[in-house]
Amino acid sequence: MHDYQRSVAANVLRMLRSNGAGGVERRGMISLPTGSGKTRVAVQAIVEAIRDDGFRGGVLWVADRDELCEQAVEAWAQVWRSEGIEAGQLRISRLWSGQPKPFPTTEDHVVVASIQTLNSRLKNRPADYKFLNEFKLVVFDEAHRSIAPTFTSVMDEIGLTYRRRADEPFLIGLTATPYRGHDPDETLRLVRRYGNARLDWGAFADDDPQNVIQELQDKGILAQADQEVIEGDTLRLTPEELEEIRRFVRDPQGWERVLAWLPSTAQDRIAHSAQRTRRILDAYKKHVEKDWPTLIFATSVEHAKTLAALLNREGVVARAVSGETRPAIRRRVVEGFRNGEIKALVNYAVFREGFDAPKTRAIIVARPVYSPNLYFQMIGRGLRGPEMTGGTDRCLILNVQDNIENFDQELAFSDLDWLWDR
Repeated sequence: MHDYQRSVAANVLRMLRSNGAGGVERRGMISLPTGSGKTRVAVQAIVEAIRDDGFRGGVLWVADRDELCEQAVEAWAQVWRSEGIEAGQLRISRLWSGQPKPFPTTEDHVVVASIQTLNSRLKNRPADYKFLNEFKLVVFDEAHRSIAPTFTSVMDEIGLTYRRRADEPFLIGLTATPYRGHDPDETLRLVRRYGNARLDWGAFADDDPQNVIQELQDKGILAQADQEVIEGDTLRLTPEELEEIRRFVRDPQGWERVLAWLPSTAQDRIAHSAQRTRRILDAYKKHVEKDWPTLIFATSVEHAKTLAALLNREGVVARAVSGETRPAIRRRVVEGFRNGEIKALVNYAVFREGFDAPKTRAIIVARPVYSPNLYFQMIGRGLRGPEMTGGTDRCLILNVQDNIENFDQELAFSDLDWLWDR
């Protein structure tokens, strides 16, 4: 592991070894930029605790999408093979997409579950899953989502209640986004959920997120980023769309929330602009080399299909995926993209987080994005650097710049000169 990963792993080990004694928190969060190995750090530390410290009691690993669950299973299998107990066995159970109930045991056992399946099973068949209450460690991937009611319900069921207990399970959250947009109230709830403890403090020369990213770029952990801007469409929002935005950004307590996307009706109108779609295609042909794996974020399901069809007509092997794509087909398409058979993967609302394709060399953000946190997670799919397995030196980011005449919020990429101009 790299030095910063070893530093984070040491903090995790310290927490697990303390067993809550000496004032050490039983909860903590790991926040590392997309592409810098959050999952590997957490799994490595837990495996070392099992191997060297006799940590026992079962691990429940929870994610909110099937792809993240499968990636966690792969990480556990790989790290255990290389770092686990010699001649020892680790049982890894899947609990998502209709998988059967794992055989109840808590010894050297990891259960990887989707939050949706876990919540449903705990509500409908609690007795069958009571053995999870004996597990000693819970890990929430994409932890910035974990203040949602579904996560809270699951936490209550497995013994992680608002009223903290001395013998509650350890809790670790993994995220690239340790805050909730510009909403101080939700950010405070998130911080408290993980005991006000960051397990990544001290891993870098400076804990400011921008400086962390630049340090990782300098070390080759993250790729350097190049940017080109594509002229988008000009649009006026309707009174109904402006009212929808107003209702979203105004919190009852007075907080201002950051808008992630335009209303769906506005996005649909943008997606139907033939001129805008042609500019995206022309920019691809001008700036993207034919052998570059390229991830494209489209503006709608129909837009994704249209872009993929036009790229195929230009001789580029492209596929479109969305939430409507059946999971088995989506897995095959993703594998084709990872092994180089598919050169352009066009998606709508699927691969914003947790998608691992280290060889991605170009990204086109063709959907208007207003949340800096969300935007950086999207482009992070291509920022795996040469010092990480399969990464690249540089990644080209093509940003579509739409002009919304009666809406003054800047697109997220507009404030990232520090990332491109290096």
